[in-house]
Amino acid sequence: MAEKTIEGRIGEAWLLHRQGKDQEALKAFEDVLGMAPTHVDAHYGIGLVYRSLGEKDKAIEAFNQALTLAEEAYKASRRVSEAEGVYTNDLRTNEDDRYMILSRMIRQRLEGLGASAE
Repeated sequence: MAEKTIEGRIGEAWLLHRQGKDQEALKAFEDVLGMAPTHVDAHYGIGLVYRSLGEKDKAIEAFNQALTLAEEAYKASRRVSEAEGVYTNDLRTNEDDRYMILSRMIRQRLEGLGASAE
């Protein structure tokens, strides 16, 4: 089997999760983390898989990790934008919006599990 890219493997993981193949999806998301340990989408996906499997504590842990990474990425994106003279939420940038929205989504997932962000 040819070696997969991170993008290819994360796409495969999302597809497996949508198909209800959660154990396979979990393995695929973990493979992504083996290649890129701070991949926020993989941590988020793992949280969704664990939630589907009824593993609340593991889901909360994964969501909290994803939230930490999303917030760090948001802050980094803002610093880069401002250094370049392009300010966030001015419709000329989108990375900051991506992480801001992702952070909100993760907080909603945590609330749905009866947890708050760490």
